[in-house]
Amino acid sequence: MTFTFTRRAALAAGALLVTTALGGPAAIAPAAAQSDPATLTVITRLTDTSFDPAFHFAEYDAMDIINLYEPLVYPQKGAAPIGALAESWESPDAKVWTFKLRRNVKFHDGKPLTAKDVVYSMDRMLTINKGYAYLWVGILKAGGTAAVDDHTVRFTLEKPFGPFVDTLVQFFVLNSELVKANTAKEGPYAANGDYGTAFLKKADAGSGPYALAEVVPDSRRAYKKFDGYWGGWKDKQFNRVVVQIVGEAATARELIAKGDVDFVDQWQPVDFYKNVARETKVTVPETPDMKLYFIQMNTQKPPLDDVNFRRAIAHAFDYKTAVEQIMGGAVLGQGPIPSSMPGFDPSTPKAATDLAKAKEFLAKSKYKPDQYVLEYNFIKAGVHEPMSLLFQANMAQLGIKVEIKTEQWPVLSKNAAKPDTAPHFFPVYNTAKYPSPDAYTHAMYHPQSHGGWQAASHYSNPTVTKMIDDARATADATKRNKLFADAAKIVVDEAPALWVAYPYHRVAVNKRVKNYQHIGVMAFDLRAYNLRYE
Repeated sequence: MTFTFTRRAALAAGALLVTTALGGPAAIAPAAAQSDPATLTVITRLTDTSFDPAFHFAEYDAMDIINLYEPLVYPQKGAAPIGALAESWESPDAKVWTFKLRRNVKFHDGKPLTAKDVVYSMDRMLTINKGYAYLWVGILKAGGTAAVDDHTVRFTLEKPFGPFVDTLVQFFVLNSELVKANTAKEGPYAANGDYGTAFLKKADAGSGPYALAEVVPDSRRAYKKFDGYWGGWKDKQFNRVVVQIVGEAATARELIAKGDVDFVDQWQPVDFYKNVARETKVTVPETPDMKLYFIQMNTQKPPLDDVNFRRAIAHAFDYKTAVEQIMGGAVLGQGPIPSSMPGFDPSTPKAATDLAKAKEFLAKSKYKPDQYVLEYNFIKAGVHEPMSLLFQANMAQLGIKVEIKTEQWPVLSKNAAKPDTAPHFFPVYNTAKYPSPDAYTHAMYHPQSHGGWQAASHYSNPTVTKMIDDARATADATKRNKLFADAAKIVVDEAPALWVAYPYHRVAVNKRVKNYQHIGVMAFDLRAYNLRYE
C-alpha cells in the first residue's frame, strides 16, 4: 500500500489512532463512579488475557497482574526500586543475591507467602519461558533459586548481573500450593503437566491488594479488595475495581465526560485527551514517559549497511513536525535512553534536522540515493501512518525513494527477527519494562538481542557490545549507568535508528480520583491501591 504525504494528510491520519474497536460496545453500569464512590471504573481498548504472571507482557494484562499479584520490588519514578514482598536484599558480587521477605504476607486464600513460593514462581516462569522470562536468559536458570529459610531467598546467577534487582519488578510471586492443586497432569511441562496454566486463565493465585472477582471475556473483569493485604487499608481507598473494554473513542469520551467512569488509559488518539481535558469533571495528566518512539534502520541491508547513508537519513528527517504536530507534543529524542530513565545522559546529542549536512553525508556514502527502493513497514495504528508519510516526503528531498507498506503486528515482529526479512525501516514504541538503561541498550543493540523486534536494526559493534557487557557486570549503579550512557553515545554516532521522541504519557482521570502518579515502567501507574477517591 503506497501513500503520498501532505501535512494535512499526516495530521488527519494522526487523529485516527486505532479507530477499530478491539471489542464490541459493552454495557457499563450507569453512573458507576457516582453511585458507588468506592468503585474505580477503568476504560481500556485493550482486550484481556490470562491472569498468569508467567505470560504477561503488555499493558492489557499488566494491569491485572499488578493489582492481583506482587513482585519482590516496586519501581519508583526516576529512582531505584523499593521493597514490595522483599524487605531487603544484598549481593557481594552481583552474582549471588539474597532477599529477605516480609513475614506478614498472605495469599488471597489465607496461606502465608514463604520462600518456597518464590522458588516455585521463578522456576515456573523460567521453565514456561514466556512473557518476561527473556530478562533472565543467560542470567538465571531454573534451579538457581533456593529457599534458605521460610523468609530468605537466594538467587545464584550464571554470571554477575548488576541490573538484576531492576528486572525483578516484572517477577510476580504465585501461591504454589494453589497452583499445584489446580495443575492438570497432562501438559507440555513434563512432570509439571500444564503448570496450572489453564486454571490461571480464569482465576488468580496472588497476594496483591485485590483479588479477582469477575471475568467476562472480551468485555470486562473486576477485582475486589483483599482484606488480608499486608499493606493494610486506609480511608478513601477503592474496594472494587472494574475494568471495561470499550473500543470506540467516542464512547469513552462520553462516559468519562459524564462522570460515569473514572479512568481512561493511554491508548486513545492524541485528540481524545486534548478534548476531554476541557471537560469540567476530567483532568489529563501529561508527563514525559520512559518510552521511546524510534524508527529502526536495518544496518545489514544495503544501502543502510553504510553508516554515512544512515547519517544522511537521520539528518534529513523533520523532527519538529513529527514531535509537535503528529505526536501532539513530546520530548525531542536524544538517543535510545529516555530522558526520564535513571542513567540518561543529557550530553547525548539531540535529534536535529540539517538538510545540508544530510547531503554531505550522502555524498560520502558508497551508494547513490536512487540505487535502491527502501521499504518502510509499519502497523496501521497511532502515529505510525502520518510519521511514515512525513518520512517518505523528507527522504524524497535527498532523492531517496521510500515505499510504505502496512502489516499486521505478528508479520512485522516475525520479519524483524532476521536481517534478510526485516524491512529497511521499522517504526516502534519501546516502553520501559524495568527501570534500567539496560532495557534500551542490551535489548536493542547487543547481538544477544538480535531476533527481537526491539533489535530490528541488527546493529553490532564489538566496542559497544563489550561496554554493555561490562555495564551489566557492574554492581555499582552509578558506574553501571555511566557505561550504558557511554555505549549509547557511540550508537547514536553510528545511527542505526532515528530516535524521534520520548512521548508524553496521557490518561484521562475523573477529578474525584486522587494520588494518580505515572511511574514510567509499564502499567505500574494502574495500581489501584495507590489511588484515593473523594
